[in-house]
Amino acid sequence: MLELTGMMAITGVFIGSVLVALFVGEGLISLIIRSMHEGVRRADEAAARQSGQPLATASPLRGQRARLQRV
Repeated sequence: MLELTGMMAITGVFIGSVLVALFVGEGLISLIIRSMHEGVRRADEAAARQSGQPLATASPLRGQRARLQRV
């Protein structure tokens, strides 16, 4: 009976460590995806500035109208 309890304890610790590793991995992947998205957005803005074309990144809020931009 003692051996069964020990094996169950080892199994529980192993499963817990796997779950923690999955949680940490998910957090790291989401951070990487966010930083890649931010880098692509900055590159798109820089390319739009160099080409001279305005980049519509933000939609107007409710009650606002789109205005012409003065350059």
